[in-house]
Amino acid sequence: MSLTVIVLTITIALWLFVFLWISWTIHLEMMKGYKECIKREWCSYREFKKRFDKIKEWDWEYTKIWKFSLFKYHPNSFIPLHYYHADIIVIDNVGLKIRNPIDFFLVKRYVAKYIKENFPQLKDK
Repeated sequence: MSLTVIVLTITIALWLFVFLWISWTIHLEMMKGYKECIKREWCSYREFKKRFDKIKEWDWEYTKIWKFSLFKYHPNSFIPLHYYHADIIVIDNVGLKIRNPIDFFLVKRYVAKYIKENFPQLKDK
């Protein structure tokens, strides 16, 4: 392997890590500033998936206004019980802080895939 390829690979890996770190840090700051949930818990990707899939049975609601957001509102109310919006994740009125940048990336990818598969009629043309 040439030195150029090694340097390029390391540079790409570092930029990817920085991007993931910044995205995860923003998530933690958004969760810290969000005061509407009863409590906050640290959560891994696997734990998030388990909780998210439990809500999937109740059908998340999606609007095209917020492209990568999901909500589930309390009946007869404008207050959401569960939501994934602007890097804020709340399920059962518990704020979920994802444990690390890799898990946060996997969470974002999982939700984007869920939206793509379950709301194809709302995709941009």
